[in-house]
Parts: sequence; C-alpha cells; structure tokens
Amino acid sequence: MKPALRVLLLADRLSTEGGGDALSAHLLALAPALAAAGATVGLALPLTTALTQPVPEGVTLLPLPAVSSEATLRALHRWAPDVVHVHRCEQLHLLSELQTLDVPLVRSVHDHNVLCLRDDRRRWPGDQCTRSLGLGCLAFGCSLAEPPTVPQGGLPGGLRRLNTKRAALDFERLFDRVLVPSESMRKLLLANRFHPAPLRVMPGCSRFDGSEAATVQRPPGRPGQERPLALLYAGGAQPASGLPRLLQALDQLPASWHLTVLTTEAERPAIYRLLPRLDRAASVALRSLPREGVPAAAYRAADLLVLPSTVDDPRPSPALDAMALGTPVLASPVGMAAELIRDGVNGFLCDADTVRGLGDALRRTLERGEDLADIGRAAQHRVLASHSPSRHAEALLALYREATEPWGTLHQAEPPAPDWPGLQTVRPTGTDR
Repeated sequence: MKPALRVLLLADRLSTEGGGDALSAHLLALAPALAAAGATVGLALPLTTALTQPVPEGVTLLPLPAVSSEATLRALHRWAPDVVHVHRCEQLHLLSELQTLDVPLVRSVHDHNVLCLRDDRRRWPGDQCTRSLGLGCLAFGCSLAEPPTVPQGGLPGGLRRLNTKRAALDFERLFDRVLVPSESMRKLLLANRFHPAPLRVMPGCSRFDGSEAATVQRPPGRPGQERPLALLYAGGAQPASGLPRLLQALDQLPASWHLTVLTTEAERPAIYRLLPRLDRAASVALRSLPREGVPAAAYRAADLLVLPSTVDDPRPSPALDAMALGTPVLASPVGMAAELIRDGVNGFLCDADTVRGLGDALRRTLERGEDLADIGRAAQHRVLASHSPSRHAEALLALYREATEPWGTLHQAEPPAPDWPGLQTVRPTGTDR
C-alpha cells in the first residue's frame, strides 16, 4: 500500500475583488476532496486571512507571514511535503525559497496576473491581447497600471512593474507542472517561453458534487412567457464585467424577466448608479454576495446564470458551480467558457462586447425556454463527469504522483509538527493523534 501523499496547497494572497473570495472558497473545497482521496493536506495561507468557512477536518493550516523569513522556510521543510501546489505567490523571495524544498512544485494559473500588466489582457473594448509580456506592452498604455510598493532601483512606475512581472515569470517557468484552465491560456504561456512539457489544461472543479441539485424547485411555466425569466449575475459593475451592457440588453428585451445581482457592499453604489438609466429597474434585485461564493440556493432558483465578463479565464468560475447544479450558463466565448460550453447544447455563448450581442443571445435563450431544463441536465452531466470535487482531486493526485516519481521514495513516517507560530491541525472527530 502506498503511503499517503503529503500535499501542501499554498496561496500568499487572497482577494475579494469582484465579489467573494473565490480562491479561498476553491482551496477550502479542494483540500477536503484531496484528503478524502487519501492525501495528507496542508493549507498555507496568509496570517491575516479571514477564511470564508472553517478549516476542514484533517487539514493542517500553516499561516504565512506577510514577508517570508528563515522561520517560514524551516516550517515548510519540517512539514515535509511530497509536493507543493502553488495557487498564488506574489513574493519573489518566497518563489525562490520554494525551490530549496527539493520536491516537485505544481502551479495553478487561475488568471492573467502573472502575464499581463493590466491582469485582463484587454487594451481596449473588444480586444484580446495575445502578445507576450515585454517592453512592447508599454506602447499600449499598460504601464499605467498601479506599480508595486517594493522599490526596483528607482525605475519609472511602468518599467518597475514590468521588471517585477518579468522576474516572477522567470520563477514561474521553473515549476515542474503548470496547470491552466483553458487551451487559450496554455498558448499564452507558450508565447511567454514556457516549456510545453509541464503544461496541463485542467479547468478546476465545482464547489458542488451535484447532490444539491436534487432539490431544485423553479416555478412552473415557460420562462419569459408564462412567468418571468429568472436570471442570476454575480460580480461588480466594472466595464469588463459586462453588467452595464447586460442591463441595457435586458431593458430592450420584450419578454418578462427578473435579474438577481449578487455583489459586495463595496460594489453596490456603482450598480445603483446604473439602475436609474433603465426603464425596467424594478426587475433588478441586489443581494449580498457571501465571501464563500454564490450559494447553491441562488443557482437553484435561476433559469440561467449570465456571465457577460469579457475577461479571459477568471478565477475558479461560477460557471462550473452553476452547471454542476443543473443551471445553464450564458457566457462570453473566452477562455474556459468557450471550451466548456457547447452553444445551444449545454449552455449558450454570446458576443458580450456589445449590447446587441447580449440581446441576441438572450432572445435565443427565450426561444429555447421550454428546453432550458434539458440544457441544464446536459450541463450537469458535462461538469460532474470530470469537474466534480472528487474527480478533480483524483486527477490532481494522479498528476502529483506522476510529478513525484523521479524524486524517489515518498515519506514513510509522519514528520514532527512544524515549528510555526499559529499552526492549527484539525483532526477528524474521534481520533487521538
């Protein structure tokens, strides 16, 4: 019998931008799935992190200080992982220190943060930049992005940020496996001189395993005709989010509809400023978006999740969650959505760069109103077949073991507890270890 693989999941920064701490929710769903699949799991997160939910039983929490130190490195060594899976790391010195662990390093690239000064690869509306990171980026005004606070030898702001990004990319190329959510992102990494051998396309997993879908109860009647079409949107009001265009498209839609917008308190004022421009503002309801993400009940109540964002490959996507629960998705044909959704079969794709494109897609959805339940079931089958938490954990464990094969024998005994202030280990109920 093979010993349990010791897996350390690491993120040195978590963000609530756009609503909800998606990466935190993703890691807190992934950790117990890996543990259930037989791994020993550690979760290295910032000391200041307020987690969206309790640390799962059997998972060790290793708090990361704001600036890594020798004590950080000693603790990483003493926890003795067989593999380190980095989900976000913006500290160059920590990236460098990870190389000294002498174990396979796996990197999940959830967004374009490491590849783009703007982080979304859009220089103007309708654009999808495919150039590699370099001095040419400065010609498109990308240097106007906020520079880092760490001094870089007195360079001007744009060059300073570019210099930092390029240094980070040098470390990113050293990972033994690099997981990306879409084929389009794989091509971008290749354009940025990543070696093709470590790259793997792995879209991630839903937070739900499908069992929640058994209680789906939507009102009877054909959406848009016998009752309003129930739409769900989660996020902010930034132009790239697509919400301003979605509201305009809905205002021109002849059928009846109701849109629930889940957002953070910080985004509410910007969204409220959009509503007076609408003739049918009463059909829009704002609700608070929990930090752990969109709740299952919100997906269950919706006929359609609308993802009009034109940003390629957002962080762990609500599209997977909605589809796992049998709720169809209408999305822009960018990144993971373009590869996950078959238009008209298990969801809908649209040109979300224009109000007209969104309006046309919504009208097509209404024409298929009586088929939405079947489309939702096809979406659920598509996701649960390969992107449920358990399936994703199995695929990751296979990849971890593949990565560890050249590294020799796995740990045969449990190492001593790490010398790390604030360490927490949550044991399963009934154990005395």
